[in-house]
Amino acid sequence: MNLEQVLSRRDPYQLYLVLFKIEGQNSYKPGITGHDDVTKRFESYLEEGIISDFKKVTSSYFLTREEAYKAEQKLFVEVANKFGGYKGHKDRIPRFHNFYTKINYNGITEIRKYDETEVNYCQDYIDNNGRKEYN
Repeated sequence: MNLEQVLSRRDPYQLYLVLFKIEGQNSYKPGITGHDDVTKRFESYLEEGIISDFKKVTSSYFLTREEAYKAEQKLFVEVANKFGGYKGHKDRIPRFHNFYTKINYNGITEIRKYDETEVNYCQDYIDNNGRKEYN
């Protein structure tokens, strides 16, 4: 894709919520993608066996990457404030993730241990932000 095609892109971005197992840990991850199928975002990780037991829970659509990013970042802050998160940084502000994998896998860093209450909270947030269908 050349620069003009990128700048004129009209495809939607999705804010999604997925579940998967990584390094034996049941986990969940909200995030954003420009793929029309969220599974494509994780295809290589599934093929390489990095993650398993993959399931898309929900997603919503945004017209721009910026809108999707803002919604994602707001969700990260809300989850970290409501349920806690990693506080190992000097500023002690809780971060979204609440555990680290042994290997740092590029593209799947903002993950949390599976917790049904947290997953339900994220699902409600995503279902109430953005559009359910892309028109």
